[in-house]
Amino acid sequence: MSQTTPNAAMIEQARRALSAHDETAQVEFDAAGGALRVHSQLDQATVLKVLHAAALPVAAAAEPAERSDCCGGCCGG
Repeated sequence: MSQTTPNAAMIEQARRALSAHDETAQVEFDAAGGALRVHSQLDQATVLKVLHAAALPVAAAAEPAERSDCCGGCCGG
């Protein structure tokens, strides 16, 4: 979720902005994807609004599907 390559200051700025609205928010840099990754209880629109209000140049990015080895057998699925 970034239009520029995030640096440590940008990551911290995003973390501070989001934590004012969600104390559990986590922000990290995904080097493989070259993007800022946000984990938050806030919905995507609110995350973008908060980050834009903090003057961060971000945009939503499609989330890649995470690989799972789950066959569903142990949980009845």
